[in-house]
Amino acid sequence: MNLILFGCPFHPLPVCNCVKEKALQEDRERELAEKRARILRLYVDGLMDDELKQASFQNFEQRAGTENGLKIAKMFVEKFEEQDAGLYFFGPVGNGKSHLAASIHHQLLRRGYASVFLNVNLLFRRLKSTFGSNSQKTDFDYIRAAMNCEILTQAQRLF
Repeated sequence: MNLILFGCPFHPLPVCNCVKEKALQEDRERELAEKRARILRLYVDGLMDDELKQASFQNFEQRAGTENGLKIAKMFVEKFEEQDAGLYFFGPVGNGKSHLAASIHHQLLRRGYASVFLNVNLLFRRLKSTFGSNSQKTDFDYIRAAMNCEILTQAQRLF
């Protein structure tokens, strides 16, 4: 039963604990869905180049030494709910670290998680565009969304 008191929704808690828990779970799920929607509206496809927008585990080009990276990335997605730590890829340029990170991002988005992929250089350009413009989004909007998402993947090319 939903009531409106002073213009705000009021949800009286039911007497039965099982119904009460179900109502609380539904509220948590609704709040999480709203949070995910806000984050995804801001980042849309993430801050990635066109090539990474097509990245997947299926089109990952394995090279010598990248087999474990692919295996770990797939396992990370499969067991995401159980993870208590992040994942960090490192290695020489051109081995597919960004491709694997983008693949993780795409897989988790499909599973309903608020995943944000950031290319650091593109992020800095996006943040810069918010200064002195009539942009509807602020630099803080981008930072807050990155801080509140369930998983943040990033790519940074070091020169």
